[in-house]
This record gives sequence, C-alpha cells and structure tokens, in this order.
Amino acid sequence: MSIAIEAGNAFLAAARTEHPADFAAALAKYADMDRIALFALGKYRSALPDARRAEFVALTSRYVANTLAGFALKFRALSIKPIECQDNKMITSLEFGGGRAAQRAIWRINGGKVIDVDVQQAWLAQLLRDNYASILDKAGGKIDALFTTLKASR
Repeated sequence: MSIAIEAGNAFLAAARTEHPADFAAALAKYADMDRIALFALGKYRSALPDARRAEFVALTSRYVANTLAGFALKFRALSIKPIECQDNKMITSLEFGGGRAAQRAIWRINGGKVIDVDVQQAWLAQLLRDNYASILDKAGGKIDALFTTLKASR
C-alpha cells in the first residue's frame, strides 16, 4: 500500500504550496474521483443524468482541490510515515515537528487509488456526502442546484 505514502507525499507537497492546482494534480493521480463523487451523491445518485456524470466528477474534483487548498495549513506536515496496513486500509502518521503532535491518517485504497482518507477523525468522502446532501435537501433534490453551487465555488 505504498500508494498511501505516495499520495500522502503528493498532498503534503500541495499543502506547502496551498495551490488548488497542486491538489488537483494529486487527486487526478492518486484518487478515484469518479467513485468519490458518486459516493458523495448518496441517496441522490439516481438524480444524476449519465450524460452529466463526467461534468459532475470534474466539478467535484475542482471543489475538493479548492477545499483542500483552503485548509492546507491544518495538515501541512513535514512527512508521512506508515504505521500499519490492514486489508484495504493503511494507517499513517503525519509528522509535523516543532513540538506539534503527530496526527494519524487512515487511507482507504481500492484498485490502486485512494477512495477516502480519515484526518482528524473525519472521513473526507463522508463530509463531502453530508455537504452535498445539505445542498440537495434544501433544493428539493434538484441536481441542478448542486451543479450551480459547484460551478460557483472557488
């Protein structure tokens, strides 16, 4: 599961620059954004027209990259170290230095790609799902409302 370490290093490098484009490149290389985006739709998955799937995945990727860039300072670690490998999960330690305690991160891997990561006891794909559900609930389940929100996010 060295993919978790490779992905972790790519995200740490992106956190140092704080540029959404660097996070987008790491997501494109190491994350299964199609699977993550569809998971994030949850109960609204059937509302996504097949013809708009690629657009939705691209918008989700951009949204995630921008969000990660906005929170880059919170996880700008010096290094990542493997702790334990379990089935499709790898537990790692984010090493910060300067007296800041190391932080555990759990990576879920499937097919050689990251499908989720738990940082600060929060699974990022689940947070995305909760966010999307909130938007869609307020819009009466209308998928266009989510597209509008994603297009407007920077």
